Amino acid sequence: MKQPKSVAPATSETTSDAARRPPTIRDVATRAGISIGTVSRVLNENDTVATDIRERVLASMRELGYVPNRVAQSMRKRATLAVGCLVTDVRLNAVAEMISAAESRLRAAGYDMFVANTHNDPKQEAAILRFFQQRQVDAVITAITDDQDPSRMRELKALSMPVVLWERDGGNSLDTVLTDHFTGCLQACSYLLGLGHRRIALVGGQSATWAGREMERGYGAAIAQAGGELDPSLIFHTGSFNVSSCSQILRSADPVTGVIGIIDDVALVCKVARGMGLKIPEDLSVISIGDSDFLSMNSPTITAIRYDHARVGETAAEFVLDRLGNKSDGAARRVIYPVELIVRESCAQLKTASRANLISARVSRRTK
Repeated sequence: MKQPKSVAPATSETTSDAARRPPTIRDVATRAGISIGTVSRVLNENDTVATDIRERVLASMRELGYVPNRVAQSMRKRATLAVGCLVTDVRLNAVAEMISAAESRLRAAGYDMFVANTHNDPKQEAAILRFFQQRQVDAVITAITDDQDPSRMRELKALSMPVVLWERDGGNSLDTVLTDHFTGCLQACSYLLGLGHRRIALVGGQSATWAGREMERGYGAAIAQAGGELDPSLIFHTGSFNVSSCSQILRSADPVTGVIGIIDDVALVCKVARGMGLKIPEDLSVISIGDSDFLSMNSPTITAIRYDHARVGETAAEFVLDRLGNKSDGAARRVIYPVELIVRESCAQLKTASRANLISARVSRRTK
């Protein structure tokens, strides 16, 4: 007589199906031995849940590998808990510091930050802003490519979310966090002029941005105060300044004897100068716009304009959180943080009026 085949109990899904699908809030509730509603209150950080229950739910989530559905949560809360961050180039030293500080402050408040690069491309910038709006991020922190473009400013004002500008001029309509680039370049150029230098090059920010304009304004003010005349051919902008342009100003018939440049361009200046046989500071004095640990470890150590980029980033995040928490009135806020000139070994007195001729002769011998 044949034995009847055993039949598995009827279930809504097989064991293999359950193993394949991601765990749900119902699975967490079952494992923790509590209701789905209680699990939901834990996920929403409700203070009414007892500590032992909360720990039980969190332990069950870890054991199951449960990940909350942020999309569903954002739909219920009408908030994505995400902030968009638009920058020119995340590789730049100052930008990286600002992003890190802003992200840390936002994360502590429960927000994630999405970072995107424009590479100074207005079309890419517009596309990223549209993407942020489509993704319904809760706010935007940005360093736009041109803060004098009326159409771009109108787009930012029209966004249905808080917008904070860093190192860009938001006028009277957008929250703005700035650094005193004018004073920084004024002090740096005045310092070199005081050492006898007259042919001083500036490698600053883009002229379409507040930061770039303020750098040029401070540089020009120092020259004017010393009774000199501004030479536009000695003003360059980061991104377009390269080996060719650097070599040209160093080997010209009337070469520069001092360079003030954004920190990311200072390395290029030092490399090109040394490749041409020039010594720092004997033949060329260098000041960095921005400071970092490696400048103090370089040989020679590099004089620098020290900015507090981390403070700029943290303040931008605070402005965002204030707006999201309705802790600020409608008036746009504007803060400008001070700078400090850190004097190190990379600058020297210009000893004679014929120093430029000596430099030119040395370069000529080196490049023959």
